[in-house]
Amino acid sequence: MKKYLVLLPLLTVCSLVYAAQPGGGAATDMTGQERDAQASLYVGSIRSTVRDMTVTNKVGTALSGVQAQQLGTATLIFNGRVTLESTLESHNANAKNQHAYAAQINPQIETYNATCSGKQVDQNTFNWCQGEIARLTPLDAKVTTWAAEVEASKVAVDLQAKTLDQLDEQNTKDGQALYEKGLKYIEKANMLTQRIEDFMVRLTALQAGFETCKSALGQVTLEKMHEICGSMFDGNIVHETETNYPVPDLTFKFLDVNRCTPHKTYCQESMK
Repeated sequence: MKKYLVLLPLLTVCSLVYAAQPGGGAATDMTGQERDAQASLYVGSIRSTVRDMTVTNKVGTALSGVQAQQLGTATLIFNGRVTLESTLESHNANAKNQHAYAAQINPQIETYNATCSGKQVDQNTFNWCQGEIARLTPLDAKVTTWAAEVEASKVAVDLQAKTLDQLDEQNTKDGQALYEKGLKYIEKANMLTQRIEDFMVRLTALQAGFETCKSALGQVTLEKMHEICGSMFDGNIVHETETNYPVPDLTFKFLDVNRCTPHKTYCQESMK
């Protein structure tokens, strides 16, 4: 059984005010215009990636819906096999009783045939034969009718088993296709998440450079500080993407319904 759980975190990009990180590569030799241009580029890239993530999430949500349907079908197959096993037990018991009944009646019919059918007999034997044929005719009819019922039951059981096998085979194929699509979805979602994180690292480095530049200037006018260090991180202009994007929680369960019987807890535990 293949099973995996994907939990990607929510991301909030807001205000773009972050502490400098070691190794962030904060540049202090950039002009304010260069720093603002790069920051604007990174913010735009984050927004673009978030839009891609929104589209990707729709794919994930659709996959979750398909998965729910497939798990519902697996449950249906499981319940069908439980019912089939019970039906088969009843069929076998009925067939056994029919065979036992026929085993009682058939020798009596054979005795009647050996004594009465096409034979010239005396009056006493004739009278016995008449009584036997009156007694055995409904019993023979019951044997025949009961045998037909057993055969019809066998056909129904075989058809139910075949239907469940076909449904199981198709659901297994669909599950494998879903698994492949899920892998592609997760790969893309992880790639987009990593892209956003990479741009956030770059923004953090730019802000570290801004803070270093501002500290080095000392007491200067706001205009001068903007000219030299930039204005994207001075706290007067707040740049927000304000985006939360939940990534669907996809839990893929592959149920081997051929192992599902009332005597095994595998499927019952897997479906909890």
